[in-house]
Amino acid sequence: MSKLSGRMGHMGRMGLIGLIGPICLIGLMTVTSHAQLRSGQGWAWQNPLPQGNPLNAIHFAKDKLSGFAVGNDNTILRTQDGGFTWQRQSLPLDLTISSVYVRNKETAVVVGARGAIYFTDDGGRHWLPAKTDAKDHLYSVTFAQRIGWATGTYGRILKSIDGGESWTSQPAGTDEHLAKVTALDNQTAAVGGMNGAVLTTLDGGTTWKHSKPCGGARISGIAFLSAKSVFVVGYAGCVARSDDSGETWARINTFSRSDFRIRRPDRWPTRTEWYGLPATAGSHGCPSMFELILDSPRSTWAITLPAGRSVRMGLSFDPMTAVTAGSV
Repeated sequence: MSKLSGRMGHMGRMGLIGLIGPICLIGLMTVTSHAQLRSGQGWAWQNPLPQGNPLNAIHFAKDKLSGFAVGNDNTILRTQDGGFTWQRQSLPLDLTISSVYVRNKETAVVVGARGAIYFTDDGGRHWLPAKTDAKDHLYSVTFAQRIGWATGTYGRILKSIDGGESWTSQPAGTDEHLAKVTALDNQTAAVGGMNGAVLTTLDGGTTWKHSKPCGGARISGIAFLSAKSVFVVGYAGCVARSDDSGETWARINTFSRSDFRIRRPDRWPTRTEWYGLPATAGSHGCPSMFELILDSPRSTWAITLPAGRSVRMGLSFDPMTAVTAGSV
């Protein structure tokens, strides 16, 4: 009896090992498969949907329905219903896309690695390369009507006067990496970047004024509230404001060392959601970042996001509707 019990115990252990082996193998295959799920031939995203590559930027047309989200591994997503459903698109080249600007429901411009600039005038069915001689990585793009600016590494500033089909370089007077650009109109624009660099122009980019309102802290957001009023935010709790179009700056004490990002004044999200995970104003837990919300020249709000959830870009259409893009 004892031999039989020992043998059965041994067989049980062997059976358990035999069962665990396939489970571990399946687990390994699942992890490996998940790591390899990209846009390559033969692979298709199952969860999350419509895809799972990190997203770097999101932007909507003025109709609040047509928008694009862009990210790593040649990721372009398009929505025509305000963000409820998304369709996958791609560029002819496999590269990281850093920023997108949607001029209307059919026209958009994206920028990314190695100086890539592509535009579409048919809702993304076809993406065409823009004319440019830039080879620097490009981080941000913006437009004021048909006038556009794009910024990137080593002080690169590009300007377009034809809606994004062609671009020429402008002298920036700096070799800092320029990560953010915003424009109020075809003459007024501002740029922010590494080591606290802030550049402003009032003449369409012919000349740029240099300043460092955040010292050496990285500038992570910049926005115009009017032709005179400009806000910049950065890492280590920096918030600064200019009331003379960037000539002089005043620091705002936030009593925080958190890294800040910025939203446009008319886009206050009371509830944002990414992969079904909500992050509401005043949510508890350890904040991973703050977002400074600009509502008027004299009013600001901030929201926190729970640790482990990174929102790189977002916007809101009204007090109950918001769309964000990022990674978890």
